[in-house]
Amino acid sequence: MVRAKIIYAAVLIGLACFYILYIDSLPLMLLVCALLVPVFLKAGLVWLHFASDAAIRTQAQTCTTSDNVSVTVTVGNRSPLFFPRGEALVQIRHGFGQKTEKLRLKFPVQDRNRMKLTFYIKPARCGVVTITLQRVRIYDVLRLFHTSVPNARQDVTLLVLPKPVLVPLDASAPPVSDPESSRFADKPGDDPSELFGIREYHTGDPVSRIHWKLSSHSDKLFLKEFGSPVEKHALLLFEYQPQRENDLKQLEALLTMLYSLAYQLIAQEHPCTIAWASGETGSVCVQSPENTAELGDAFRLLYASLYSLSSDDQLLHRELGNVLYSSATVFTNLPDTGMLGTLENSISANQRNLVIVSDHESALQSDYTAIQTIHPDQLTLAHLIV
Repeated sequence: MVRAKIIYAAVLIGLACFYILYIDSLPLMLLVCALLVPVFLKAGLVWLHFASDAAIRTQAQTCTTSDNVSVTVTVGNRSPLFFPRGEALVQIRHGFGQKTEKLRLKFPVQDRNRMKLTFYIKPARCGVVTITLQRVRIYDVLRLFHTSVPNARQDVTLLVLPKPVLVPLDASAPPVSDPESSRFADKPGDDPSELFGIREYHTGDPVSRIHWKLSSHSDKLFLKEFGSPVEKHALLLFEYQPQRENDLKQLEALLTMLYSLAYQLIAQEHPCTIAWASGETGSVCVQSPENTAELGDAFRLLYASLYSLSSDDQLLHRELGNVLYSSATVFTNLPDTGMLGTLENSISANQRNLVIVSDHESALQSDYTAIQTIHPDQLTLAHLIV
């Protein structure tokens, strides 16, 4: 714009000199026209200002690392005027400390049309990516003036989940014998305390399950179907403390292992609960996802709590100690974590696992807990009992 204004000023000075030298109607007419041009250009931009709009959206709200996700900026022009130059400024900010990126999109503004500008982002790390449409400017033909599209500043967020790795699972953990908070599967079983449904009696069905009261009002026999208790219930407990070196790599590896195990358990219809203690709220956040969408929602909450996590033994015991789990697995980045004592003294579980994701070997040993230490660059576990 500065260059265009300098050129325009030079033209005005030249026309003014031309008029002074010749003092004729033609030089005067040229000078007046040159002086009126900015007025018409500015008037067109004012019209456009009230006849334009902008929006930003993403192809998906959730993705995994290294996925290509398209982002579309839409600019609308309801006026009959054409402008050869528009510019949209987009900022991309990662929630886990990566550098903020800025992207400039240049485009022509067609009359009575909506322009769609699409670009792709490829998140390298998991977390929440915030994509901000900071402004949209449109310039006149000579680029002397510009106007900003009103209400153009908008944010969209992209939840980036870890790309799951294979965790070798061993389902030999003893089942829960009689938990007070039993969960029931969506299929019939043998627990008379939970009525699953009623159906017609078929030859060979146990007579003891006939619903005599309902059958007395019909000429058919009806059978009670009882619920099936869920005997497997895995607890996944998360602990994280920021480290000075290699922090983001440790964090991503830790989240990848947690997500991978939860993802596989859900795929195998193995009930699981993800929990972490928040020092900011003084409570334990407990999530029991039953599908991948709910797992994504759980990780969105976890991302928001990462830098305020606590390892309060009494808090964890109060919130989690009243349920018996078939297995309890702690994921931590601390080689000398005190979570081992919490796992053995405050959590009731038939099988206990401690997974340490760290650059340093752990000296922890236990006769009651299976301890595995893995390097952030080599996410390979031995079999994990759940």
